[in-house]
Amino acid sequence: GGCNYLVSKGVMVQSGILDEECREINLPYIKHITSGLPWVIMKAGISLDGRISSGKGQATAITNSRSRSLVHRMRDQVDAILVGAETVLVDDPSLTTRLPGRRGKDPIRIVLDSKLRISLAAKMLQQKSNAVTWVFCSSGASAEKRVSLEKAGVKVTTVNFIKGKGLDIQEILVILGKAQIMSVLVEGGGEIHGSFLQAGLVDQFKLFIAPKFLGSNGVPVVNFSSGIAAGRPAEYEIKKTRRLGSDIMVEGRRIQEL
Repeated sequence: GGCNYLVSKGVMVQSGILDEECREINLPYIKHITSGLPWVIMKAGISLDGRISSGKGQATAITNSRSRSLVHRMRDQVDAILVGAETVLVDDPSLTTRLPGRRGKDPIRIVLDSKLRISLAAKMLQQKSNAVTWVFCSSGASAEKRVSLEKAGVKVTTVNFIKGKGLDIQEILVILGKAQIMSVLVEGGGEIHGSFLQAGLVDQFKLFIAPKFLGSNGVPVVNFSSGIAAGRPAEYEIKKTRRLGSDIMVEGRRIQEL
């Protein structure tokens, strides 16, 4: 019973009754064992009109403390957090887990930075953390900057760059899967969310919606590079909503059988 599974030829066989909550817990493991890829969760704090900041290049606190606290609990439960270079340059996040009473587990920090634009003074590179920072770049990135980042303890990996789309997300997920990373929390920004959605690689989303309007100058939560990719876009169903004071968390999952 419970959540005990047997693995046979890459197929999950349960020894008891399959219960929804049990399956939820095991989804990243099931995906990794069957596809070799990590489970991808898209997370964002947004306004009612779907903006993640009030303007390009501006760091904006949108959600409340209860939402932020839940995000730290999510970070404690995943293997890695992924952001784009723009998020690092604008927000300068630490991308660590900060929980009351205990520090929590820091996930691996992953940055998609095709040109290696992030600063050596970035907060995520200047802190005490047991988790490694892993940067993916293109072959056109500065070799000198790469050496500097590696000296600072950063793991730098070159992947293909797809013209008009950016770094090859599928290739990155294959590399992460081989490194036994089973779950990735994609924290943005809009270009990164758009890339993952266009590639059909978002398994789950958690949107924290605050009762604010930021208007047309605000940065949208998703930015598609050149319209939706060919073929039918992935469809999602809302699985859960939760009140967090004045905010609402909406959780959804891709409609597909693993």
